Amino acid sequence: MKLNAADAASARIVEVYAKHTPLYAVYRTPMRVIVHFADDPSLASTQRATLAPLNPLRGQINSLIDGWGPARSKRFNRGVADALVVALEGDRVGAAAILDLVKQEIVDVRTSWARFSYLLVALLTSVVVVAAMIVGFNPMVAKIINLPHDGQGIWLGGGAGAVGAFFSIATAIRGRTVLTDFQWADNTIDAILRVVIGVISGMILYCMLKAQLVNLGVPVPGGDASDEQKWMFVTVLGFTAGFLERLVPDLLEKTKPTLASERTATQAMQNSSAGKLRPVAQDPAHEGEAHICDLGVSEDEATADEHLPPARGGVVKLRA
Repeated sequence: MKLNAADAASARIVEVYAKHTPLYAVYRTPMRVIVHFADDPSLASTQRATLAPLNPLRGQINSLIDGWGPARSKRFNRGVADALVVALEGDRVGAAAILDLVKQEIVDVRTSWARFSYLLVALLTSVVVVAAMIVGFNPMVAKIINLPHDGQGIWLGGGAGAVGAFFSIATAIRGRTVLTDFQWADNTIDAILRVVIGVISGMILYCMLKAQLVNLGVPVPGGDASDEQKWMFVTVLGFTAGFLERLVPDLLEKTKPTLASERTATQAMQNSSAGKLRPVAQDPAHEGEAHICDLGVSEDEATADEHLPPARGGVVKLRA
């Protein structure tokens, strides 16, 4: 067995890891790591049976490094070859442990690249949102899109929310659940949606405070505040809404009962003013019907005093 020579399957041998003539040899072709079994058919059959339980792990590793170049996959191919040599020498448990470590290391590498891509997509999305916000503040653009003066606060809150969402992603990227780079489309969608949620949260929180639907317990700049104070307040507000992913949804949940009670009270007042709430005796629809207060009780239906339960309580007379 020589380098650049062809093996039994006519594949080119690019690297030989171990050679124990005439028992076995472990080498690599451009596609994968392969074992050349013993020339003795019975011994070769025993070797195949020994390596058979390891084939699922080998298949997973091959699929994980599929498409990688020789330089990138060289270290992992070396680990697979070492595991095969350990198994052929009689330690199949140790070989399985080595393959598990190799597989986990490959998954970590792919997840690391996925985190980098996730962060990059989130950054680009935030940059696009902030750029759109800056362009929207241009007087000419604001006139074209008919952006009112109050709308600038909503616009600024959305841009600050995008920055807050990216800051949240960046600080928690290590603990955030990110799929491997095989699922790059899912990771891209999740990163974009996270920033979009931050933009919407910044806008909605500004509108809720403007409409006095919530009270965050912080002083809101009034009419005598300078424009700088107002913009700084909106920026911090939007950034906080984008950073705290659950802030606006929780506030919306809390405002549901308030809005519902106000709507019920309003409907009750409208119905009362329209004359829909009337006593039964005065309602023309029930004219001529007997009222429960007018119904008498016969002696057979009444309970005698001696059959009533004893009275309890009373008035305590204070001592002078």
